[in-house]
Amino acid sequence: MLELTDVGEKYNYIPRADIIEAMQEKGIDISSQRIKQITESILDEVEMVVVLCSIDSLPDFVVSSSLNTQFKEVPDPSPMLK
Repeated sequence: MLELTDVGEKYNYIPRADIIEAMQEKGIDISSQRIKQITESILDEVEMVVVLCSIDSLPDFVVSSSLNTQFKEVPDPSPMLK
């Protein structure tokens, strides 16, 4: 079973610059947004999911969702910072 972690806490709830840039390429401005943990109830409230990580790190409820899902893997830089 996949264990979810709070990625927001890891990045002080602020999207990284490369994530903001990746979203801008799709015409979406997230520069004033804050990171939130994805839940099944959040999926009920959205029309599209943009995934910026490996599909292997996603919970099953996201992978199996019938929502419009777009993928652009952005590597996690934290291992490089150590």
